[in-house]
Amino acid sequence: MKNKCTRMLQIIFLILYATPLLAQSEKLTGTVIGTEGSWNNDPNRTRDAAFDGDLNTFFDVPEVDANDAWVGLDLGSAKEITKVRYYPRSNKPDRMNGGIFQA
Repeated sequence: MKNKCTRMLQIIFLILYATPLLAQSEKLTGTVIGTEGSWNNDPNRTRDAAFDGDLNTFFDVPEVDANDAWVGLDLGSAKEITKVRYYPRSNKPDRMNGGIFQA
């Protein structure tokens, strides 16, 4: 089970969008929240990497938190999310099988 959860949280990055009436999608921003740290304490693999827009970085959870790790974005106030873009690691697309996006 530990490896399954670790796989689920190796995310390249996410983009959340809101679509105001009669307007194009607007990229949502906020404060990155969730499990702190990373596998082997790699500073390029922390929760911030899930939202940094860089396809070369990713969130890789610390082994100690593998079963309960998560990453999110505090939008500061209620927003209607109209689109979620998910980019898996190109060499590990199966690691999000069974993953859940919650709003």
